[in-house]
Amino acid sequence: MAEIIRLEKLTKIFQDKRNTTVAIKDIDLVIEQGDIYGIIGLSGAGKSTLIRCINLLEKPTSGAVFFEGTNLVELKDSQLRQTRQKIGMIFQNFNLMEQRTVLRNVLFPLEIAHIAKDTAKERAVELLNLVGLSDKLDSYPSQLSGGQKQRVAIARALANNPSVLLCDEATSALDPSTTLSILQLLKEINQKLGITIVIITHEMKVVETICNKVAIIDESVIKETGLVAEVFANPQTPIAKNLIYPKLGVINKEFGSVLLKLTFDKTVLEPVVADMILKTQVAVNIIEASIKQGDNGSTGEMIIQLPNDQNSIAKVQNYLTTKNISFQQSNTEVQQ
Repeated sequence: MAEIIRLEKLTKIFQDKRNTTVAIKDIDLVIEQGDIYGIIGLSGAGKSTLIRCINLLEKPTSGAVFFEGTNLVELKDSQLRQTRQKIGMIFQNFNLMEQRTVLRNVLFPLEIAHIAKDTAKERAVELLNLVGLSDKLDSYPSQLSGGQKQRVAIARALANNPSVLLCDEATSALDPSTTLSILQLLKEINQKLGITIVIITHEMKVVETICNKVAIIDESVIKETGLVAEVFANPQTPIAKNLIYPKLGVINKEFGSVLLKLTFDKTVLEPVVADMILKTQVAVNIIEASIKQGDNGSTGEMIIQLPNDQNSIAKVQNYLTTKNISFQQSNTEVQQ
């Protein structure tokens, strides 16, 4: 796939009379066309500054932002405004205009772009139908739920046929059920319209549900990048392990340092772990377990802790192998 965004040595420093704050430092990142790219980090890690530098809502202190091969940092203001029409953006708090109806909110960027009224209205209605709000054209934001407001914001961000959609904590103000529906909508937009999506979030579930690639940012620096499946299966850095295995900080490390992350498919409802303990005679500590409904049916994940005994570890791994249960090994070392 061709790259659509490239960040090179991107740095943003905020400075006032008293303090100097390095928000992001020397960020190198490549996002390819068609990606749903998650950028995740703890609060204050620099992720929101990073996404605002991608479309130059924040002007970088140094470094380059290439969009479709053009360095945005070098553009004149008029050129930048024109290029920004290809980069849509949605926010945590929706940023809708309360005095405008749903239809007129979506029309707003088309009015700025001087699109003919009939064409603009046709486009706005089409987009509101796409996001499932064809019956809310004349409603006002105050009459909508949080999920509906975000759908309006998505429709508005798509008005000018952007190549990229930036999402800054777009689901953090929503309840879990609404979050899932918005993520499903974003996935449909990616697949149907071919729009590249960049998602800033602090929630691992968001990345796991929708993204194909992920970058983990900590203390203003990108610490780890890769395919979501690979990074989640085998995190390399302390911050990645902390985010992916959030319960590690409260487990009994004296029990053992080895963790196995099990992935189930059709065996998800079978008592695999209980049977494993009986057959191997190895005690394990279940740290976390979950069942997920994906495109291909139900899958389950479980993190278990093994004792510090190589013979016991080998028994458990051999058992899982004979049962065709996928597993990845990690350890309990976490960032303090």
